[in-house]
Amino acid sequence: MYNLDYYKSLSYRVIVEKDSFEGDTWYVAYSEELGKMACYGQGNTPEEAIKDYFVVKDDFIEMLFNLGEKIPEPDPDIDYGGCNGHIAFRTSPQTHALLLRTAKQQKCSLNLYLNNAVLSGFQILHFGQIFNKLAIIETKLDKHHRYAETKKVTYDKGIGSVVTTIDPFAEVTQDYWLAKENNKQLEGVL
Repeated sequence: MYNLDYYKSLSYRVIVEKDSFEGDTWYVAYSEELGKMACYGQGNTPEEAIKDYFVVKDDFIEMLFNLGEKIPEPDPDIDYGGCNGHIAFRTSPQTHALLLRTAKQQKCSLNLYLNNAVLSGFQILHFGQIFNKLAIIETKLDKHHRYAETKKVTYDKGIGSVVTTIDPFAEVTQDYWLAKENNKQLEGVL
């Protein structure tokens, strides 16, 4: 693990976007790695937003460091200077025609349609990752609850501490319901 100064010195690519709501306009500056919703700067001009971002970025990195959280680093293999928004995309004539028809039905340009399709695909991948993490957490919780059902936690005033023991009632109850369920299945067969 590196020290805090190392993480604060990392060069993140700053993205500036213009936002508006009910006639008010402002600029938001953020980096992909630290997250637009987690770490951003705001201002009336792009320069103000960038200046605010650098202050917020240092505070955000310090908070993550103090919490012992992983601090995302910029990807050195990506040459952002070469990212100009132009991508050559080859496909079959049939697919090209299908894409044009669909874009026309959506009343947008082919470029906008393709851009939205790519972003939607990334969102689906992102949601898949979230659901996988939720499934892992659910499995861990299930294991914990099965373990917790058989434990009895009490406070013993005499020794002044918490005492954890096996709860025989929980185990008997669990065995009783499992046996009862098995008997129901057998009765249905006979």
